[in-house]
Amino acid sequence: MITPADILAQVILIWSLLTFTPPSYGTVQFPDWALALGWCMAVFVLLWIPVVIVYKLLRAEGNPWKVCMCVVRADKLWFIMPLSSFSYIFKSTA
Repeated sequence: MITPADILAQVILIWSLLTFTPPSYGTVQFPDWALALGWCMAVFVLLWIPVVIVYKLLRAEGNPWKVCMCVVRADKLWFIMPLSSFSYIFKSTA
């Protein structure tokens, strides 16, 4: 399911890439490997959102409306677990 938070995260990533200036600590610049590592971590997490969207669009069948709804709705296997299932967390130890 695509949420506004997913879209916002993608917009922030793209904006960050376009307006990027290397960070520094006073006059000391961070090393290039540290910048690359940070960007790789950010991209690896956020890359899966558009990948899954494209995958679902390619696998969906039907008219354009059904295809669009397939991408923005939760999967049939996705469900909300009742709170009673988490009762072991809320048990009092006293």
